[in-house]
Amino acid sequence: MRIIRNDYQTIHPIMSISVKLAAFDHVVNQLIGWYTEKHGNWHENDLSRLKITKLLFFVSAVTAKQDEYGLLNIFDNFSALPYGHVESDIQDRILESSNYLITKDALSFQDGVQTYEKSPELSENLEAQVDEAVRSLKAKNPDLISYSAFDLVELSHRWQSWKTIFALAKQNGKLSMKIPREMIMSEPKIFI
Repeated sequence: MRIIRNDYQTIHPIMSISVKLAAFDHVVNQLIGWYTEKHGNWHENDLSRLKITKLLFFVSAVTAKQDEYGLLNIFDNFSALPYGHVESDIQDRILESSNYLITKDALSFQDGVQTYEKSPELSENLEAQVDEAVRSLKAKNPDLISYSAFDLVELSHRWQSWKTIFALAKQNGKLSMKIPREMIMSEPKIFI
């Protein structure tokens, strides 16, 4: 039996991928707003797949606390890879975004899409959580949106969760390993 709860702060609800993708599209929409505030027109941007992936990690981690999942309750499948934390479900389905085409170089709307359209899968509660997480991240480092993708990689490499789990993966002859959410929740958060 599949249970999807409306209270995203409860202990690990089963999340459908369609809800996760809807939340991801809203994160991207909020990142575009932030990018536009800093740089003006977002249509000529450096919001590449790698940069969006790194920013998704920071957005997900910023509201997490030792006893609260924050957005890690939605984006709950981070792994340690050579370029840092990667939300594997999103990485595997990033091309399924209903609004955005995210390439290795930049971000644009999907063909036939001209403005962001919120998915009916995105609850008001989840929308508000994403909005709050992006606001919190902007408050911690308003220039983070301007970092290059590789600066964001370097920043994520300073997190203990990545250091520990990636080292463990390499010891086991792998280049990726799942990071327990509790590690991210309890570690010091580095955003600058």
